[in-house]
Parts: sequence; structure tokens; C-alpha cells
Amino acid sequence: MMKRITLTLIVIICFAKQSSAQNKKMDSLKVELGKAKQDTTRLRIYKALCNECDVKDNLKYGEPSIKILDKLITLAKTDAEKKKRLEQKADAYEVLRLYYDDKGDTAKFLDVQQKRLLIYQEAKDTEAIVASIRVFSNYYKSIGNYHKAIEYAQKGMDISKEMNYKKGIASCLLQTANLYLSQGQTNAGLENNKKALDILYTLKDTNLLAYSLVMTGNIYGEMHDVKTSMDYFNKGLTLYKLNNNKEGWRVTYNCIGLMYQKNNDFTNALKFHEKCLSLSKELGDYSWVRGTLGNMGNIYSMQKDYSKAIQFHLEALAIAKKLKNSIGWSYICLAKDYYYQKNYTKAKLYSDSLKHKEDQDLELLRSRIDSATGNTRGAYEHYKKYILLKDKSTSDEIKKAAIKDKFQNDYEKQKEADKAEQDKKDAIAKAESKKQKLITLFVGLGLLLVLIFAGFVFRSLRIRNKQNKLISEQKEIVELQKTLVEEKQREILDSIEYALRIQTAILPPQKLVKQYLENSFILYKPKDIVAGDFYWMETVQLDNVPISQFDNEKNGNNRHQQIGTLSNCQIILFAACDCTGHGVPGAMVSVVCHNALNRAVREFGLTQPAAILDKTAEIVIENFSKSEESIKDGMDISLCSLNLETMELQWAGANNPLWIVRNNQQLEEIKADKQPIGMNEDSKPFTNHRFTVNKGDTIYLFTDGFADQF
Repeated sequence: MMKRITLTLIVIICFAKQSSAQNKKMDSLKVELGKAKQDTTRLRIYKALCNECDVKDNLKYGEPSIKILDKLITLAKTDAEKKKRLEQKADAYEVLRLYYDDKGDTAKFLDVQQKRLLIYQEAKDTEAIVASIRVFSNYYKSIGNYHKAIEYAQKGMDISKEMNYKKGIASCLLQTANLYLSQGQTNAGLENNKKALDILYTLKDTNLLAYSLVMTGNIYGEMHDVKTSMDYFNKGLTLYKLNNNKEGWRVTYNCIGLMYQKNNDFTNALKFHEKCLSLSKELGDYSWVRGTLGNMGNIYSMQKDYSKAIQFHLEALAIAKKLKNSIGWSYICLAKDYYYQKNYTKAKLYSDSLKHKEDQDLELLRSRIDSATGNTRGAYEHYKKYILLKDKSTSDEIKKAAIKDKFQNDYEKQKEADKAEQDKKDAIAKAESKKQKLITLFVGLGLLLVLIFAGFVFRSLRIRNKQNKLISEQKEIVELQKTLVEEKQREILDSIEYALRIQTAILPPQKLVKQYLENSFILYKPKDIVAGDFYWMETVQLDNVPISQFDNEKNGNNRHQQIGTLSNCQIILFAACDCTGHGVPGAMVSVVCHNALNRAVREFGLTQPAAILDKTAEIVIENFSKSEESIKDGMDISLCSLNLETMELQWAGANNPLWIVRNNQQLEEIKADKQPIGMNEDSKPFTNHRFTVNKGDTIYLFTDGFADQF
């Protein structure tokens, strides 16, 4: 319980922060609007204000936007510019439509929507025209005028067919299906939904296909066919997951939970509501969090576990108060829970919190609570209200039933008309068939062999047509899968291209390299977009640097003597590095190793190559040892330290050697220590080599990348 209370408090804090940030942004935009002089600038700010403000303020910012746009439309010099301004004006009318919808001003709502439709018709935007017509259909559905709603859905379908806009046909079929389902016409709803599915399987809009599949699952759930329902839900869920559409994913979980709830499978219902709750929290959609908590509370109430039901309904109420939405629904649920728990005091407290709400079920509950607490008069008064509301409801139900019957009759008449049309076509086909038979009879036996041969050809054609149809269906599936794969591949390539920018940023610029090593070159050609190989350079300023004289320059490890010191001396550190792996894995290891080299020099102040490699190995092993899995990745490296004043070269290597070409005549190869930078069973300190380089000498550092190519 403590965990859930903490969650509620966090939600409250988040809402407070969001509101504060929104107010600051609104104030900033208003200041910017006061300074703006150009129409286009003011239009942009008004649009931003519309996006940030509450619906009640939409009129304040929407109407000035339309006035500016009317002016800009008259000044438009090209068709493209005019079309853009018309689209912006339609968007501004959408802001006003939401305002009038919130106010409940039906006349202005319809007027604004009609203006939007006229704009889209002028712009010849078929998709927007059909979408606008569907808004009318949804509106008439909301006020219970299903005939008008069907009429607009059919109008949208006719326009879509005329323009061969298949997605529009499918959308209008889905809308028609919903209208039939709202009137309890399950078969008609299923029939229209399956027609939409047939079209959607040929399109690439997998999100709309997923929606239609989930809708079909809901219909079969209403028919108590749990197995078929789950088949469709799973198909829709698979598509939503492939598209990473978490909103659709969540809606599907909710539908599955409600389907199991209606079929009294409470274990599975809770399981899927939990998934829906988790996704809603992840998406930060607390309206859904509230609704899902309420659904789970209802399930526990159906199981008569009223303590848990109250726990979930209280959580839902806390969020509802913050959202200022569905508070009454939570009060009713809690009143019922406490009543069945026989806590009549709290039951009355929550039921009385809705004094002005007229609801027959609520009045019956109030009557029962008063009866249980001995308030006979109160029980009688509430029961009387319950009877009055029930009578009104019965009258409304009779009207709805009459509408439903008319709706059914219209649907049956339409089916009869369709059947009559089909019968007419069948009669014509039958007459043609009879005529053909007579001709065939007159031809007689002389054509018998030809007919037999034609039969074989016809059979072959049928088989071929079936095969072509199967190939076509498979091709559509392959095309759909190809589109999804291409989208994922594009996302992966975008990520790798961005990784290249990061890896390029850690490489020393050529300008910097040339500044300190004038006669140098770098051959760097990664096999993939990003690579495990990289080059590295660092400069260090030192005082009191010893000047050494070597006895044996070819093997200059230890035999040298100090003959003096230099102050304020610059040391150039440079290396060629080869990390484990290729491509993205190699690039990730290169970032770890690059960071370890930088730390060894900058943080620990090391300049001797062997000491740097020892410390780098230590840092790399420490970083990888934090993982629960054993990681043996690391790198091979050839690392030099060059004093440009004394021409003293120090070098150490892990698996990669150093080449020195003396005066373009003699090649010296200095062997590296046979161990990597990283996890190694028999690790030893790295060997530090020291040399004097002369004018005409060339130093080569390299990885095994070139030698490993085919």
C-alpha cells in the first residue's frame, strides 16, 4: 500500500511542475507576440500559443490567426504558397472547432467544421476531405442520430471510391462498422469490418490494419468467442510491436483485459490490465492510469475482494482529482465498494459527494445505504427518485429500441436491395448461359473434341489464376515485410552514422597532427562505417627533462647515460591503436580505450610509454570488470613519446611492433610485448624502449588492419 501512495504523490508533483513550465512558456510567448511586427512571425506565435493554452482560450488565439491568414492568402504569389496558407487556415479552424465542442455550441461547431471542409475541397485534398466528413459522422453519432452518421460515412466512402482512395474506403467502412455495433448490430458491424480488413491487407498502413484487427477481436469478444477474439488481438498486437506503437500496444492490452473481464476470466483480465497500467505509466498518460486502476478495482469488486477494490479505486480517485476528470465515476465505485463491505458511513460519504448527479443506479444505492443505517425516510425518498429515473430510462430505452429496429429494418432493406441487384445480374448471366448452351448444342458432336480440349485449357487457366492469386498475396506480404525491414535498417544506419560523428570527434584533427608532426601521414580507412582502430595524440609540457646518450641505439632499452637536462620541453605522444572487434562493437571498445589513454596522461600525469600502457590496461580492466559477464575485450597498440628538442624517442607496444627506417636504407623492427591491453592470464609490466632518431629517419606505427585484408 505504501508503494502505491508514494506513486500518487510523485504524480502530483509531476503535474505541478508541468503546469508551472506551461505557464512560463505561455508568458514568454505573449512577450514575444508583443514585440512581433511581421504577420508571419505573429502567426507562428499564435500557433504556438494555441498548442500550449487550455481549450477555453482557443478562441483568443485562433481567431487572430484566421484574420492574418485571410490577408496572407490574398497576397500569395504561387499556387503552392496559397495551398500552404489554406492548410494553415484549416488548422486554425480546427482550434476553433475544439473550442466550440468544449463549450457545447453545436451550431458554431458545425459551421466551423463546414468551413474546414470547404477549404479542403478548394485545395483538392482528398484525404482531408474524407477526414472532415468523418468528423460530421462522429458528431451525429455522439448525439444519437445514427441515420445521419451513416449518411456521412457513406458520403465519405463514395468520395473515396471516386478518387480511388483505398485508405479512405477502409476508414469509412470501419466507421460504419462502429455505428452498427453501437446499435447492437453485431453481424453488420463484423461484415463491414471484414471488408475494411480485405482492403487494409493490400495497403502499407500497418497501424490502421492493426486497429481493424483489434476491433475485430472486440466484436468476437462481445460474441463470447474468446479463441477467435484472441487470434485477432494477437495479430494486431504483433503489428503494433513491429511498429513500436506503444499507444496501440496499450489499447490492445486494455481491450484484451476487458474481453476477459466480460467473459468472467478475472485472472487473465487482471494480467492484461497490469500490462496496460505499466505501459500507461511509461508513456506518462495518467488519464489511462486512472481508467486502468478503476477497471482493476471493478474486477476485485466483482470477485468480492472489496479491500483491494477500494485500494485501486482510491488511487484512481487521487489521479482523477488532479486531472479534474471522472471524479464522479470514482465516487460511485467507492460508494458501492464500501456499501458491500458494510462500511455504511464511508459509503454514504462518497454517495453524498454527488448530490447533484441524477443516476438511477446511484439513487438505488443511496436508498440501500439509508435503509441499512435505519434512515427509512431517506431510503424512501431515494427509492422514489430511483423509480422516476427508471421510468424515464425505460421510456428512453423504448425510443432507442424503436431507433434500433428502424436501423435494423434499413439495414435489411439495403441487403434486400443488394440481393435484388445480384439476382438481376444472376438472371442475365443465366440467360447468357442458356444461349451459349443452345449454340453449343447446334455445333454438335463435330466440336466435341474441341470442347474437351477447351476444358483442359480452362482447368489449366483456373489453376494458373489460383497460383497467380497466391503469388500476389505472398508478394504483398513480402512487400509489407520489406517495408518494415527497410524502416528498421534506416533506423540502425542513422544510429551508426551518428556513432561515426562521435568517433570522429575523439580523433585528433589532421591540422593538429601536422602542427606537431609536420612530415607525417595517416592512412585510416575503416572497413565499416565505424571502426575498432583509431589513432591518438597528446602533447605534454615538462620541466627538467633528462638528456640521455645511448650506447646501443638499435637495442636502446637500458644502456644509456644522462648527460644533462632541459626545461620547458614539449613531449609529443602519439599511437596507432587496434581494439577488439569491427564495426559498432569495435567502436564502443575504442571509446573505452581512448578514454583510458587520456586518463593515464591527463589524470595520472604519465609520459613514459610503458607506464602509460600499464595504467591504461589497469583502467580498461577496471571498467570491464564492473559487468556481471566476463569481458575480455581490449586493444593492441604501438605508442611513441617524442622529444623534438633532444630527438629522443621512447616507445612501448602491445602486440603491435615499431619500424624505424634509418636514412631510407636500414629497417629496424622493434618487437612488442606479446600481451594486449586488457584481461590477460599472465600480465607483465610493459617494456619501455628508448632511442635517438636522426634527420632522415622514418618511424612507422600501424595496426594489423592492412595486413589482414584478403
